[in-house]
Amino acid sequence: MTRACVLAALVLMAISAIADAQPYATGRLGYASAEFTLDDPYNGVVDDRSMQYGLTAGFNFGLRWAIEAGFDGYEGFDGYATPCIDGTSCPTLIQAVDDNDLRLFHLALAPHVTVGKAILFGKFGYYHGRIDTHIGLPDSDFTENGVVLGAGLRWYLSEPWSFSLEGTRFDDHVYQIGIGFGWNLGGGPPRDD
Repeated sequence: MTRACVLAALVLMAISAIADAQPYATGRLGYASAEFTLDDPYNGVVDDRSMQYGLTAGFNFGLRWAIEAGFDGYEGFDGYATPCIDGTSCPTLIQAVDDNDLRLFHLALAPHVTVGKAILFGKFGYYHGRIDTHIGLPDSDFTENGVVLGAGLRWYLSEPWSFSLEGTRFDDHVYQIGIGFGWNLGGGPPRDD
């Protein structure tokens, strides 16, 4: 019985701490531009524009900071390559490669300033990306890691909903702008209660 009471108390404290941290989540749609130079066996460039979709979840702490994790996916980027396995005799023929898949995951700090029922926010952190090429050779998928930077504006509508506009840069490889629709457990801009 004592263990059950202690466990129940811990669960209630955890729920209270999560609610106090004002968690939020935002789904996004947008437009992105990507440019990646890829080595063997792709031997080329992914350089295209695409529709973007994503999901970000985070926790506010204090009046000025949040930490968030997110995922971004893309419709498919086209590129040009000379597919060839390293160490073999390769043709010099450049071919178009359609629908290279890109998925990016990020973890970032998001400083912000409250302005009425809106916040202006920045974002800086780390990203990990996975690029799945369609060239039909072994080891033809790649990873990228680097710095994510972003800025945006989030308007808080009727509790707990929000609307946002955000621009994000993943190193010099991907630039995107998107609109988002979100949810905030705290109901509005971060507060100091």
